Amino acid sequence: DNPQIIKKRFISVLAVTILSPVYVWWWSSPAKDFEGYTLAAWLGLRCDNIVPAIALPLLLTMILFLGPLCLIICVDPSSILYDFKDIPNRIFDIYWLRSHVMAPFTEEFVFRACMLPILFSQFGRSVAIFICPLMFGLAHVHHLIEKIIKKEQSLANAIAITGLNIFQCGFTTVFGWYTSFIFLRTGHVIGPIVCHGFCNSMGFPTFSDIGYCKYPKLIWTAYIVGLVLFFMLLFPMTNPNYYEGLYWGIVEN
Repeated sequence: DNPQIIKKRFISVLAVTILSPVYVWWWSSPAKDFEGYTLAAWLGLRCDNIVPAIALPLLLTMILFLGPLCLIICVDPSSILYDFKDIPNRIFDIYWLRSHVMAPFTEEFVFRACMLPILFSQFGRSVAIFICPLMFGLAHVHHLIEKIIKKEQSLANAIAITGLNIFQCGFTTVFGWYTSFIFLRTGHVIGPIVCHGFCNSMGFPTFSDIGYCKYPKLIWTAYIVGLVLFFMLLFPMTNPNYYEGLYWGIVEN
């Protein structure tokens, strides 16, 4: 959390983000008879149908978080209004930028926009959706590895918190499956970026605060209803016809 280290990592991840499309271009093959797609289209950098590409995946993600959102409204409704009003002040907060801007943009651009086209071309949609998030999940355990190497964390303590890191790896992998699915269904990278930023702002759903709410049964119901509605609306709200993305229109070999 050292600001200087965070700034150095900003520079390094931006460098990787800028170089990643070059690798995608190098991996690609020229199209014949002008029937191919531009590099920007493969990367999901499109302006057409951008409004539904932002609004529908975000709404779907908010439905998944219906329980936590209702809990916030029940326990501290003023915090939502405060968070919106405080955004101009947080723009220059390096910690806020890391979680809500840099991490969503760089991670989704590299792991979704740049990695998925390569995996898709070799393995198809289903395998690409499965493989890519595994790398995304493993990338989130680098902090523990660094501490062990630099002896900031003893091996015994590292083993003790391995369960937490496995949980984090698993959670980020599941989230990666979701955003990979959104990217391939919509053909836009903006949707995964916005959903990533929203999830970072919400954090992992907690249940301990439900007891502080006046209506715990209502909150539990919201958790269940949100989860059910999410799976019911997952395919309808990501219908490729709304976005005219290229991935779901390509016939796999």
